[in-house]
Amino acid sequence: MTTTTTKTTTTTTKQPETLARNPRACFSVAAYAKAVVVGLVGGGAAVDAGLTAAELAAIEASLGFSFPPDLRALLAEALPISPGFPNWRSPSSSLLLLLRRPLADLLLRADRARETLDRAPILVPIYRRYYVPASPALAGNPVFHVRAGEVRVAAVDIADFFARWGSGAVVAAAAAAWGGKREEARRVEVWTEMAEEEAGTCGRGEAARAVERGLVEMGARLREAGWGRRRCGR
Repeated sequence: MTTTTTKTTTTTTKQPETLARNPRACFSVAAYAKAVVVGLVGGGAAVDAGLTAAELAAIEASLGFSFPPDLRALLAEALPISPGFPNWRSPSSSLLLLLRRPLADLLLRADRARETLDRAPILVPIYRRYYVPASPALAGNPVFHVRAGEVRVAAVDIADFFARWGSGAVVAAAAAAWGGKREEARRVEVWTEMAEEEAGTCGRGEAARAVERGLVEMGARLREAGWGRRRCGR
C-alpha cells in the first residue's frame, strides 16, 4: 500500500509597517480650548456659557472680521467675564471701540503713519490691552500688548498668554492637547516689526521707520504751533 503525503505550504503576507504617529499632525482646537479654559478657571477667572455659532457669526458680520480658529474655539467653549476681558455679548458699538483702540492709541502719536497701519491686521482683544491678530487665519498667532503707542509681543500664542496670566497649569494642559509648544512667536505684518523696534531689536523694518517719521513730523508741527518740548516729547 502506497501512502501519499501532501505538503502544505503556508504563505505569510507581510503587513505594511505602521507609520509613527506625529502628535502635532492633527491639531484639535476643541481640546486646546478646553485646556485653556481649565487654566483660566484654575487661575481664578469667572466664565460664562460659550458663544453659540449664531452669536459668533453675528459678531463677525457686524464688526467685519473673523475670529482666528483658536480664539473662536475658546469663546465657544466658555466666555471669560472677569474684569478686563472683552464682553462679546455687549452691543456692537462697544465692541467696535475695543477693536479700534490699538490703532487709535498709535494714531494719537503718529497720524502720518496711517498708510502703514492700514496694512496691519485687526487686533482682537482677549484681555485688557492684550490682543491676538485676526490674520493669518491660523491657530497659534502671538499675543501683542498695545498701549500709548507702544507695541510688544506678550506671548507666543493664547495658551502661553493665559499661562502667564494664571497659575501656569494651562501650560501642561495645552501642550498635551496639541503635542507641543511654539518656541518663537509667529511673525505678523506690521505688528511684529513695531514690537521689535520697541524692544530695540536689530534691523529696523520699513513699518517701524514709517511710524518713526510720522512721530518726528508730528512733533515738529506741534512745536511750531507753540507746544513746549515736554508737552509733545516722544
